[in-house]
Amino acid sequence: MQSQSNKNDLTVYVNGCLQNYNLSGIQRFGDFIELVKSSIDPDHMIIEVVFNGEELKDSDWESSLSKFSGGTFEIKTDQPERFALSRLVEAPNIVNAIFKIFREARMFFNEGKMVEGNKVLINAVTALKEFITWYHLILELLPEDRRANFLIETTINDLTKSCSKITEAQLYGSWWMIAEMIKANVEPALDDLEVKLRSAVNQVYKR
Repeated sequence: MQSQSNKNDLTVYVNGCLQNYNLSGIQRFGDFIELVKSSIDPDHMIIEVVFNGEELKDSDWESSLSKFSGGTFEIKTDQPERFALSRLVEAPNIVNAIFKIFREARMFFNEGKMVEGNKVLINAVTALKEFITWYHLILELLPEDRRANFLIETTINDLTKSCSKITEAQLYGSWWMIAEMIKANVEPALDDLEVKLRSAVNQVYKR
């Protein structure tokens, strides 16, 4: 890679193209990102920032720009809708992975292994919550007229209620009840959700 000299001795690539930003007066990393935003296609958003080949940590976003002196930033941008659709393609696979974690928990409960079952169940519920948060953030990037096929609020509400009931059952230590709830409510809902999302993705890419 070519080098670029400036106040912070940074090399900056945006979508593979070397940039020549004037960084004089730029003190914080956040201000640097705002500068990049102002220079890219107004129809694009930043989708990835890599420094010296590694993803940034959360703390890096609050750092002084001088922290990165001598390094290389590789920044990617894309249209929000295109980026969102590229991420939503993965949604069915993520749901399938969550389904398998819940099923593993159920199998432990069926065997009367409460400790193991509870550990796996915590992982399953956490994964589901993280998916829901991630999914809503991605969905916000789609134009409203493209969201209809991807709306899953009814299923999400049903899953949330089921998880709440499972938590109540945990308080009573009823491993049999937990296993039955997962089998009767959670697994079918996740299975249906995976099918719905695969269908939505297929419809988008048939256009």
